[in-house]
Amino acid sequence: MFEATDPLRVQNNQSIAAHFSRWHVEIAEAVVMALTADEALGGLGGRRWRDEDEYLIRKRIHDDVRRPS
Repeated sequence: MFEATDPLRVQNNQSIAAHFSRWHVEIAEAVVMALTADEALGGLGGRRWRDEDEYLIRKRIHDDVRRPS
């Protein structure tokens, strides 16, 4: 999608950032949200899979935090 988009159509002259602006980040975020919606990942089955994966990731983070240095 981004390769097919004409760069002149997504310019943002309201930013002083050299590489990107908040507007560009919001475009990228909208694309990610659209691609990861429940419907895109198989409805309830996809959501269950993501919830299980998130649980495992959170469990590992908590275990790492609790582990003495």
